[in-house]
Amino acid sequence: MLAAVPLTAAEAAMNNIRLKPGIVAYNAAASACEKAGRWEAAEDVKAEMEKVGISPDIVTYSALVSACEKGCRWEQALQLLPAMLWRGLRPNLVAFNGLVSSFEKGQQWEIAWTLLGEVARRELQADAITFNALIAASEKSHQWRLALDSIRKMRNSGLLPDAISFNLACSASGEGGLWSTVLEFLVGMRTSLLAPDGITFMAALRCCERSGGQWEAAMALMSQMLNQALEPGLTVANVLLRGCCGKGRWSESLSLLRLFSSRRLEPDQLSFQAAVDASRRAVRFLPAISILGLAQPDALRRLRTQPLGIR
Repeated sequence: MLAAVPLTAAEAAMNNIRLKPGIVAYNAAASACEKAGRWEAAEDVKAEMEKVGISPDIVTYSALVSACEKGCRWEQALQLLPAMLWRGLRPNLVAFNGLVSSFEKGQQWEIAWTLLGEVARRELQADAITFNALIAASEKSHQWRLALDSIRKMRNSGLLPDAISFNLACSASGEGGLWSTVLEFLVGMRTSLLAPDGITFMAALRCCERSGGQWEAAMALMSQMLNQALEPGLTVANVLLRGCCGKGRWSESLSLLRLFSSRRLEPDQLSFQAAVDASRRAVRFLPAISILGLAQPDALRRLRTQPLGIR
């Protein structure tokens, strides 16, 4: 029996007039399962088709692939490609993109890259969805060199990276501490008339932190965020404050705390610890007391149970 999932109006109409569903109705049911993220139910639809003597087609398998991708079931998705080929079906780019996305979510970068070769072998033209999934699979698996290679392959294919491509590339560059590469991508976004968003800036800031404390660059990035009306969150604040700590810039750390407080962003214990450490490195005890004075009552109560390291 088919699993209970919301069916389409077309299927409901067919049930009402008591017609035996054909492949169109079954594919609509498989698509309904896919949209609901019910990969097991989609498999049940295929099994029911085979039971009544209807062969699943490429539409059926594309829905199954997408259902597995949404359900984070890369192992099941892996079995679908040989099943399609065994039936003599020619997988299209939609099916391949679903497979690559499944392996991206499963952090199976090797299989994802193998599929890129399969796409080319079948004379299909990989698109931005294909390459973005490849970049994401490589970045999530800490294969930042491969992620950057995906960007190069994308451009060599005549495709323009979009905002998702640039954000993933910035994250991959940050993983490798490649600050100059992050700068190139930021310039590339501007050239492509794409506005960096919070994800872009966060990736760039993390790269500043990993590449030996590019403190001035990090402050410039924060200024750009504010100019674009993007509110820095607590994670951004703590990255900047850690940068101040590394450079012993107690004055700037105090200014940052005041700025974040004025924007109704409540620093946490990590924020205050970084600011106090910056003062301690600069041998400035009084600024450390001033920093504690910026703490809100709730924050101070937390600090009593988790005291700062003023030594």
